[in-house]
Amino acid sequence: MCCPHNLEQFNIGKGLTLKGYAVDQAESGSIGLQMALDEEYDLVVLDLNLPGKDGLQVLSELKAEKPQSKVLILSANYHLETKLSGFELGASDYLTKPFHFEELEARIRVLLNRKFIQEHNILTCYIITPYHKCIFCDNSLWYEHHETL
Repeated sequence: MCCPHNLEQFNIGKGLTLKGYAVDQAESGSIGLQMALDEEYDLVVLDLNLPGKDGLQVLSELKAEKPQSKVLILSANYHLETKLSGFELGASDYLTKPFHFEELEARIRVLLNRKFIQEHNILTCYIITPYHKCIFCDNSLWYEHHETL
């Protein structure tokens, strides 16, 4: 977990430890990135406002090396542009401060149970009329025409 304020980091880490999670903590973005690259973590909880390297830079470098990493961003930055940047860089979730600890814990549980990378992701949907079906597979889009009987 990378958080900029030692007391905040301690309280979140202590709370998660009391709930049964094994928690490693880093005091800077640089240290946190190195830890995440060296170890296999089930989830990285990442603040954006970090000394050394900011959270978005950490996220970008981590996902470049370990694209399967699950990352939950915790940030006081509630601006939509920042949230979208985080998701574009590969964040799994984004939680704005202040938050209830129970919500953080619930999001962690969901992320730890969710499968993110699968061999083939196929989404089938129907557009306005039942005559055209689109299939999304591996970031490609195909249209198939279906006649009704």
